[in-house]
Amino acid sequence: MSDMNNSQADGNKIIFPDFTELWKEFYFKNEGAWANAFKEFVSTDTFVKMLDQSLTQHLSLEKTSRQNIDKLLELSAVPSKKDLARIAELVISVEEKVDNMDYQLLDNINSMADSLLNMIGLLEKNQQHYAAISEQNTELYNKINEVQTQNDQMQNQITEVMAQNTELQSQMGRIKTQLTDYKKQNTQLKAKLTDMNKNITAFNQKLMVINGNSDEVAKKARRNKDKVMPTEQTEYKQAP
Repeated sequence: MSDMNNSQADGNKIIFPDFTELWKEFYFKNEGAWANAFKEFVSTDTFVKMLDQSLTQHLSLEKTSRQNIDKLLELSAVPSKKDLARIAELVISVEEKVDNMDYQLLDNINSMADSLLNMIGLLEKNQQHYAAISEQNTELYNKINEVQTQNDQMQNQITEVMAQNTELQSQMGRIKTQLTDYKKQNTQLKAKLTDMNKNITAFNQKLMVINGNSDEVAKKARRNKDKVMPTEQTEYKQAP
């Protein structure tokens, strides 16, 4: 029974065609012909002239409509698009200026803060330098005081040396006077020595003369001895 009912229901169904499939078939079948026809139509001068005329008409209508709308808006109290665009441009420019001012203020504040920090760092460095310089100044003052004490000591030593020098100069003067006296005495001694040398030379000459005479006497004595000695020897031999 169920099978009979199903067959009757299938026979009563209405079948609708698939229009999308039909449209696809129609489109793909007629695509080439429509494309060729459209290309031929587009490539003609009539199509170009038609486009130019339509563009010129559209532009003229657009221009007249805009002019009429602007005149109506000028007469009425309602602002136009141009006015709103101008106001928008002015607002945008003001916002940009405000933003630029904000950025500039922020940059200036940051730069001022950086400069203040740098100034603080420089002040700290300067304070350190000043502290180091003050320490160096104290050391220099101490060294200067030491040098002054040494200078005073040197001056005292110089005064002592000057006093010693004066004493030495006085002693040198005395020594010079003594040297002059010694020179005088030396000249006198030289004169005496010359006299003595003269006397010695004269004495030597006399000794030479005496020695010559003594040599002759000795020679004579030797001769006399030689004469006497042989006689004594002969007498000595004859005695035994």
